[in-house]
Amino acid sequence: MRLYEVDELPSQYQLLAMPWRWSTYLVSGVMAVSVAAGVTFLIIRSMRERTLVAGAVHIESLPNGADVVFDGTRLTDKTPLTIDGAPVGTQHTIRLELARYEPAEEIIDIPKAGGRVEVTKALTPITGTLIVVSEPSNAEIWINRDLRGYTPKTIKGVDMDSVRQIELRLKDYHPFVHNLTQWPNNGKIEIEAKLVHVH
Repeated sequence: MRLYEVDELPSQYQLLAMPWRWSTYLVSGVMAVSVAAGVTFLIIRSMRERTLVAGAVHIESLPNGADVVFDGTRLTDKTPLTIDGAPVGTQHTIRLELARYEPAEEIIDIPKAGGRVEVTKALTPITGTLIVVSEPSNAEIWINRDLRGYTPKTIKGVDMDSVRQIELRLKDYHPFVHNLTQWPNNGKIEIEAKLVHVH
């Protein structure tokens, strides 16, 4: 015995079957819209996250022209410069180095929202240091016509741009003159003078 098709049912039963059919269509439609909305939301969110996978770091120094060491790697360009492609949510160490200036370091965080991080460092000039030793000792140390002490002595805070010569004087010995035209990057010069006796 086969089941009746809906269209073959008596009219009084067809009226009862109609609302059930429409409710099925309605539920199916609501589910389809919900699934589409969920998929759209996931696609938009994934696209948004993909566009914020990296940030940028702009570095300047005062004065400019400093070497940049980024997480231990020395970069080829000097300040000012911009580093692109830094992953979001990461931390980095930046070190700036310039001849005759103290190195400067800064630790930065790349925001999870991306964007550009600004780093500006004012570098501190290095003053010169003279370590003066003589044989025999107790010689006068003259710098720019000023008596700065007696050997052996360490003299700090020397202006490398103005001091060009140092002279040692000791009675009964010839003066010892040393030119200071080329200061090293660290500003430190060691002088070991062997004084010659006057005959």
